[in-house]
Amino acid sequence: MHKKKVCHISSLHPAKDHRIYFKECMSLAKQGFDTHLILCNREASNEDGVQVHNITFKSTDRINRIKKALTYCLTKAVEIDADIYHLHDPELLMIAGQLKKKGKVVIYDAHEDVPIQMLNKGYIPKALRKPAANLYKRFEARVCRKVDACLVASPSMIPRFESYTKTVGIFNFPEWKRANEVNWSDREQAISYIGTLTDTRGIYDILEAIKDLDLKFYLAGNWHDPNFEKKCRNHPSWKKVEFLGYIDQEKIYEILGKVKAGLSMLHPLPNYVRAYTGKMFEYMAAGVPVIISNFDLWEDLLDKAKCGVSCDPHDHSKLRALIHEMLTDDQKASKLGLSGQLASKSDFCWESEEKKLTELYNSF
Repeated sequence: MHKKKVCHISSLHPAKDHRIYFKECMSLAKQGFDTHLILCNREASNEDGVQVHNITFKSTDRINRIKKALTYCLTKAVEIDADIYHLHDPELLMIAGQLKKKGKVVIYDAHEDVPIQMLNKGYIPKALRKPAANLYKRFEARVCRKVDACLVASPSMIPRFESYTKTVGIFNFPEWKRANEVNWSDREQAISYIGTLTDTRGIYDILEAIKDLDLKFYLAGNWHDPNFEKKCRNHPSWKKVEFLGYIDQEKIYEILGKVKAGLSMLHPLPNYVRAYTGKMFEYMAAGVPVIISNFDLWEDLLDKAKCGVSCDPHDHSKLRALIHEMLTDDQKASKLGLSGQLASKSDFCWESEEKKLTELYNSF
């Protein structure tokens, strides 16, 4: 019996991206697919059943990088000669047609709602953002109508992509087997935020809210703006921070086993309010109550899972009160944590998404 060869391609993501490598590629390898991954300027490897092919090149600017990435990725993809190609970046839609002409199955994986993102991109002049977003949406529609399937990481994107082609929601839920179980009495008077470190992710708002609280703040992730990093480090609350930098999945769950609340105080930008934040599900899987922004989509999940509380990220007084409550009311906090953990196991774990992914691949 022919063992299906599948090839994931990313021109932008890191070598061990959680969605691409740890979830999708490793899941497919586990299910018996001959699994390959093409990356640009990353480290090649062959482990976990996933063969990573690295393409190395130098670029002088954004346009030059895209041109080189498309050329080299397509060349390597043709060389691998897979049955199914899985594209992970919007720019890679430009090679979808050439792969289809070779009789290949092509899947596009929409990690983010790009037209919405473009409305907030600083490198696009403000007057051009809406026209650029509309232009991209037309390009996306034209190409996606020709691919075999689209995957989306957010429920809000499903209707748009369903108008193009077969669409499956594959959400970034954590693997249940990684979930931690730590007695509440063994936890520290501590909170955590793990993720991208930017102003719009609410890091400074958390520092403002904890000024008068006696706690430890575990902070992990990569800074994207040196000026914002300096601003945070100069905040009086920084002395309460244990900064960890970028940490892997195992370290994430070690930290979540120490804290009494996990925070995700994203600002109400269009691309945030319409999408789940993956870290919320990691907090739930680890039995940690969540304190999140009061977006409708997120509050609907709170209503269903009974796993935490929400507030306006700019309401520092309210945020302070919610943090204080999680640190001092062990009965309530532990109940919310347990409820979130149970919901994670039944409804919000990667195992359910893996099943959908495998079923899609087996349908071709």
